[in-house]
Amino acid sequence: MKAIILAGGLGTRLRSTVPDLPKPLAPVQQRPFLAHLLDYWIQQGVDSFVLSVGYKHEMIQETFGEQYQGCPITYAVEKQPLGTGGGILLALQQLQDEDVVLAMNGDTFFKINLSNYFDFYQTSQAAACIALHHSTNTQRYAGIGLDDQQKITSFQQASSSLVNGGVYLFQPKLLLSHYPLNTALSLEQDILPHIIGTSYVTGYMESALFIDIGVPEDYHRAQQLSLV
Repeated sequence: MKAIILAGGLGTRLRSTVPDLPKPLAPVQQRPFLAHLLDYWIQQGVDSFVLSVGYKHEMIQETFGEQYQGCPITYAVEKQPLGTGGGILLALQQLQDEDVVLAMNGDTFFKINLSNYFDFYQTSQAAACIALHHSTNTQRYAGIGLDDQQKITSFQQASSSLVNGGVYLFQPKLLLSHYPLNTALSLEQDILPHIIGTSYVTGYMESALFIDIGVPEDYHRAQQLSLV
């Protein structure tokens, strides 16, 4: 399994707490948050990574180089901010021949079992699958609508406590055939709402640990959690 990590954001909400580093390098338990992500997903069976980077990308490249724990790393470097959607399209250029790829946000840790997740994705025969979890924070996260067959029907379901966990399985051609490169796009607001209207996209529900370090409150909470 090959994985994309979206690590190019500006991290403006965390800037007051971590002013001099890109968000993926924010120290959590004396180590860069991105190191925790790489460790976990290598344990789950990922054998190579493409890091989609932009803001202060040189610092990320200098920290992790071309290999981490024996796992190859390549970089998709934004020349201008492309958002999560544009960033994932840029990274997919290196993986366009893969049948399926794993992708995730570089500022969230979702402790899901990759084998179970992949089995669900294959069994559902979906074009894409999104890992979901329950949250009561409706101001920060939009609710996800899900039907009886686990098909995602909406990304703005006010009555739902299910939210996007930021870990995805999908076929590269699903995105590459529909969107232009080097265009600023949001994965969550532009691409995902479009593909649920044109493709079969399922939601995989998981109750495992989830933490988003994008705001200072949760960044401080991550210091006390077991990210293994």
